[in-house]
Amino acid sequence: MVIIDTEVYKNFFLLSALHVPTGTIKHYFSHNDSPLDVRTIRSLMSNYTTVSFNGNNFDLPIISLALSGATCKQI
Repeated sequence: MVIIDTEVYKNFFLLSALHVPTGTIKHYFSHNDSPLDVRTIRSLMSNYTTVSFNGNNFDLPIISLALSGATCKQI
């Protein structure tokens, strides 16, 4: 299980992920539309059960936009 959270601003996107069994935290971000590690994020979302505070109404749509290639401003 991985606990996720996203933060967005007009020139910044952040996805933080806490791998519960190990306590490892990873951060994936784009700043001023720098490349996002889409492959790793897709793998994370496909291979783990994710938990978030407001996932269905905020985090998951935001992650979906980021993975589709949207810019920080579009997100």
